[in-house]
Amino acid sequence: MKFILYFIFFFFLIRFVMRVVIPMIRGVRQVQGRMRQMQDQMNRMQNQQQPSQAPSQPEPKKGDYIDYEEVR
Repeated sequence: MKFILYFIFFFFLIRFVMRVVIPMIRGVRQVQGRMRQMQDQMNRMQNQQQPSQAPSQPEPKKGDYIDYEEVR
């Protein structure tokens, strides 16, 4: 009798693992892979943009512009 109960218990345990736990592990691995791909893509985009970020306008030299307020 104990053998039958153990057999049923292990059958349902293995069935649970096969239907719930293994697909969950696969899903987690897929999500991690996608996140890693997105992170790599973002790093590549940042590396491509960094060299082209040269200042578009040169900074004015001191003494070229005098800021004043109009007095009335």
